[in-house]
Amino acid sequence: MPCSKDLLTGASGQSGASGFYDHQIAQSARFDASSTSSDASRLTKTFSTVDSNTDFTVNFWIKRAGTGAEGSNPNGSTRPHTFFTPRSGTSGSTLHEFAFMAKGSYGQGDALVTTNTNTGAYVLSSAGEFRDTTGWYNIHMQYDLNNGTASEKVKYFVNGTELAYNTDNRSSFSSFSGIAAGAWTIGDYYNYGYNINAYIAQWAYVDGYTLAPTVFGESKNGVWIPKDLSSGITWGSAGHLLLFENASDLGNDSSGNNNDWTATNMGTDHQVLDSPTFGS
Repeated sequence: MPCSKDLLTGASGQSGASGFYDHQIAQSARFDASSTSSDASRLTKTFSTVDSNTDFTVNFWIKRAGTGAEGSNPNGSTRPHTFFTPRSGTSGSTLHEFAFMAKGSYGQGDALVTTNTNTGAYVLSSAGEFRDTTGWYNIHMQYDLNNGTASEKVKYFVNGTELAYNTDNRSSFSSFSGIAAGAWTIGDYYNYGYNINAYIAQWAYVDGYTLAPTVFGESKNGVWIPKDLSSGITWGSAGHLLLFENASDLGNDSSGNNNDWTATNMGTDHQVLDSPTFGS
């Protein structure tokens, strides 16, 4: 099991490896970090309803372009590198942050964390650190907060394997009040400038269902590879699938729910061919 100083290594895409991958991801979206929130790349969506704030699943592929260990986030090396912030309401409301912590942050440099920003408390943080900028991680986070077993309430996986945890407050966590009707953001901490510097591919959010990582990926010859998500998934009201296939509309939802997102500071050049199945 990883210890607090273990570095987690991503898998590299293999250019032209169509014979190996059963499902190809042709592109990703580039999220640029910035010292000011007005310049950062992000996707935003205001949801009028969600099915559940206790049962949901987040799965996506990410390749980091900078880490807290390097202090490479222009917004400051001690600030989190946030990739997802759902909130209830549009301002001043409950907000939960999904991020990689920056260097020196509570001893959690580049750990994967979920934070309740109202209390400042971690819900869960990984022991391993995500500092590889050459390969792709498949991040899977599943939530079943009504489960009577604390260790089953929230689980983090990377490339199909559950992580070891450093901070673990699952026993006292009962609901995600931030997963509610309101303004959600991918790529930034709402619009405060705590943004991610990374490539993201095949972003999936399932509302109302706790799904295993094997729904989204599988191991082949020891390599974790993506699955085709175009069928077989019940997405729920707020569910969405972002494949970044249209460079002119990077927030287009491919789940069939029409939960399209608005892209800010993301032009056609933010669709790139580097992906989990195609190397840069």
